[in-house]
Amino acid sequence: MGRLAACRATTPRSFSPFCGCCVTSVLSPRSGKSVPSPVHLSNPSISQSEASIGDFAHRCGSDRFHHGLLSEVVDEYVDAGESDPDGQRLYLFLHPDSAAFVVAGPTLELLGKEHPRLPATFYYLFTGAIDRWVYVYDYRNAEDRVQMLRDWADGEEEQYEIADVAGSTPSCMKQKVLTRSVHALSTRGKTGETRALIKAALELERISATMQRPEYPDDVREQLGDTNPPLPAALVVFAEHDAIEAHFEDEPQSWGEATPEPNLILPLNAFDPESIQSAFHTLAVVCQTLAAANRLIDLMPGNEKWVTESEEDDESSGGDRS
Repeated sequence: MGRLAACRATTPRSFSPFCGCCVTSVLSPRSGKSVPSPVHLSNPSISQSEASIGDFAHRCGSDRFHHGLLSEVVDEYVDAGESDPDGQRLYLFLHPDSAAFVVAGPTLELLGKEHPRLPATFYYLFTGAIDRWVYVYDYRNAEDRVQMLRDWADGEEEQYEIADVAGSTPSCMKQKVLTRSVHALSTRGKTGETRALIKAALELERISATMQRPEYPDDVREQLGDTNPPLPAALVVFAEHDAIEAHFEDEPQSWGEATPEPNLILPLNAFDPESIQSAFHTLAVVCQTLAAANRLIDLMPGNEKWVTESEEDDESSGGDRS
């Protein structure tokens, strides 16, 4: 597993897997933004479910990627009794408070030696598969921010320092993506390293697309009316300290004070076995997707230094990182 991690420690920055308890986030040296503390539930049945839900995520292999929360409400400022007077509805969240840090540039350079259209193909497979379930911040978000800043400047851009996203974006990203031939390259690539990267990206996409992301019901949409957009679960840059990272670091300046929307919300009826099974089936797909993303990042050159404290502990004790 990899740098997309959440594990128990002492610094109160994130949420333990699928419960209202606070734990630390040691995702990477590039941490994301803090969010308001989760509601701490008094219902003992919810509190007692922490271990079993955490074990479920661990068995799926993704307890290191994201943070989860089991709650009676979507927004902590909403009265649970008003939205669910019978106390049957619960919500399973994916709600990161830090963004994992992934450097894509060296991988794209390597793949470009194999085929000129392979870097863009790989990049969009990788980010698209993750972004299907959790929010990924990359050069496209940074481009949107540049446009927003230019609109604010209203013709006086020279008076402001705006990081050059276009200058940080490799020209290979303009190439058209491959379709059928990418599968052939996974077995006939020139080097074992490129074949492994392509194969892992295709596997990530396959797992991610196992099911369609569920639409939010009306009661969830209503509770999200006063929230901010979700926090990124991953930051993908082309190089350390590039313009994408600079815009990411400046993003909080444009935030409001509302609670961020969770990356994913899975409603369930605590008294309906089919509802619970459906929510956990979706959760399993998400967990497997994030685990596959971790495996792929472990193969990507340039990311060796972005390890978590838990990985370092595993290595020092001879633990298995697979």
